[in-house]
Amino acid sequence: MDYIRINAQADLIKDVGFIMPCHSTPFYSHVHKKIPMWFLSCEPPKTSSNIDSHYFEAQDFNDNPEDFIIKNLVPLNSKLVTRKKSIDSDTLIEFYIPVLKQKIDRLSYSVEDINLAELYKNSKKLRFAPSHLILYDSMKPRIEKILNKYGYTECARFFNTIWESDERRKGDVLVFCYEQ
Repeated sequence: MDYIRINAQADLIKDVGFIMPCHSTPFYSHVHKKIPMWFLSCEPPKTSSNIDSHYFEAQDFNDNPEDFIIKNLVPLNSKLVTRKKSIDSDTLIEFYIPVLKQKIDRLSYSVEDINLAELYKNSKKLRFAPSHLILYDSMKPRIEKILNKYGYTECARFFNTIWESDERRKGDVLVFCYEQ
C-alpha cells in the first residue's frame, strides 16, 4: 500500500481496482488520499433464503477472470458508453461510472462492439477500467493476456508472504498500470 499511497500523493495514480479475494487490502486506511478505489465485493446475502440467487462478485471474478474483465471493465475510450459523475456515499469521493448508450446503431458499430454492448448491458457492476489494478501473482497467468490487450503492463511487484494456504493469494502482489 506504500506504493499506492506515495504515487497517489504525487498524483501519479488516478484510480485503483483491487482484483483480489475479499479482505486482501487495508484500503483507505493506508492511502491517505481521496482517490477512487474499489475492490471485488463479497457481501453476504441479507437473508439465508437469498443465498442461491445472491451475486458474489469476487467469486464471479475467480471463476472466470478474463470474462469478468471483458464484461465489467470498460476502457476509458469506449464509444459505447457515456460518463456519469457519481459520489461514493461512504467516502464522498467523486468518480465516473459508465452508462451504456441507449441506442447502439448497428450500422455505426462493429459486430464486436455490438456484442460487447450486450455484455455491458448484462453486467452487474460496470466500471471504467482504472489507471492501476492490483492482484496476486497467482492470478497473473489467467489474466495477463487480457490485461495487455486493455493496455495494462506490470509496473510494480511486492513481496507478499513465504507461505500461503489460499491458492488465490499466493505469490507477490502485482501492480498493473494502464499505459496510454
